Amino acid sequence: MNTIEKRTDDNKIVITIDLEEHFNSGKQHPEDDPGVVIYYVIKVDDKRHEVKRRHMLGKDILSLDGKNPEFFNLEQSKRINDQMHLVEILPDETVDFGTHGIEKFFTKAKSKVYDFWIGQKEYKTTESSLTVRQILENFAKVDPITKTLARKTEGGFIEYKNLDEVISMDNCPHFSLFDNTSLPVS
Repeated sequence: MNTIEKRTDDNKIVITIDLEEHFNSGKQHPEDDPGVVIYYVIKVDDKRHEVKRRHMLGKDILSLDGKNPEFFNLEQSKRINDQMHLVEILPDETVDFGTHGIEKFFTKAKSKVYDFWIGQKEYKTTESSLTVRQILENFAKVDPITKTLARKTEGGFIEYKNLDEVISMDNCPHFSLFDNTSLPVS
């Protein structure tokens, strides 16, 4: 289905262009003509969608596939110098289907970001769980021998003595650091 042409009741010509097939055929897009209505067939993750407008926002293309831009990125497959490239399309970026070289689109799940706190400082990770050692060394940047990680609770704190204990990052945990060094006795 490279190009399908038909007429409307008001004698306008309706052309349906399958972008992938049209590009592979080497044909150029038709010139703008008030007597011609162009529909575009695009692929999003190998699902075909017919759109009745030349311009769409990235978030609207994602919604064709039932995906929310909060959780998915949109990438466009483009042939540049005879090589395929994936180019990210931002949610509010306009895509012009009349531009030569547009073939198809792919969605990619965004990594979930987990927030957690150590004292007053917020940290972010894409890992759903971390070990006590990872939190102390990689985020707090402290020596696990001199500091103990403690999770704030309603009743006080839960201290983590086992450096290999795994902690879930769900529900935005709040931590404090306790000092393990002893004070000099006078």
